[in-house]
Amino acid sequence: MMKNSLHIIYWVAFIPAFFLLLGFVQKESSAYQCQDFVVEMYYPGEDYLLTGEEVRHMVLQKFDTLTGKPLSSLPVSAIEQAIAHNPFVENAEVYVTINGICVAKVYQRQAVIRLVDELGRSMYLDKHGVIMPDEASSPPRVLVGNGGFSLESAMKDTVITVVRELEMPPIKDMYRIAMAVAQDKDLRNMVEQVYLNQEGEYELITKMGRHSVLLGDARHLEEKLFRLKVFYENAIPRGGWKKYRQINLKFNNQVVCKY
Repeated sequence: MMKNSLHIIYWVAFIPAFFLLLGFVQKESSAYQCQDFVVEMYYPGEDYLLTGEEVRHMVLQKFDTLTGKPLSSLPVSAIEQAIAHNPFVENAEVYVTINGICVAKVYQRQAVIRLVDELGRSMYLDKHGVIMPDEASSPPRVLVGNGGFSLESAMKDTVITVVRELEMPPIKDMYRIAMAVAQDKDLRNMVEQVYLNQEGEYELITKMGRHSVLLGDARHLEEKLFRLKVFYENAIPRGGWKKYRQINLKFNNQVVCKY
């Protein structure tokens, strides 16, 4: 009987104390303030299209200062969406640490080509074929695609996947050529320009010698570039880089050269 009485007294005393403590913790938690806002940038290479300071400025301009605000009032999801909406951002994660620091992890897109149309309008494409404006903090060192085409329609949209959503063959073709070159270490270091000539054919301009490489259309790229590498490995050591004016790859299983 005595034991039962003690149990009852224990629970009668414990339950109110528990809820009192819980209420205190919740009150303290809601009043805990944000100590700082930190941006961590992750770059896929050596090109910096966006800086952490620019992301920080963008967030604070949109959401005002975050430091000093109760953590429970921070619009974490909205901040994450605002950062991810930037065309240079591939992904963003925003969270609050146990120390009250609001952290934004920002993953930058990787540019593979800069397109410049016949009127001088320009934009970048990333490795997924997504359009990015030519407004980078530091211009990336990537392939340049230019010649007889227009970017007017493409520039009306922002952050769209070119390969899936644009019916613009020159842009799709240049994206495919840029990706094929980017995936080959040797060619990536040699080719600096893709040009759409007056005949509607694609040419590669290299850093080596004075020659251009005529691809023709953008079909069978892997096979054409394989032939180019075989030619470079076998013919260039004998004739040198300055011997040829054009290397023509547009005919099946052939390499036709002009001197």
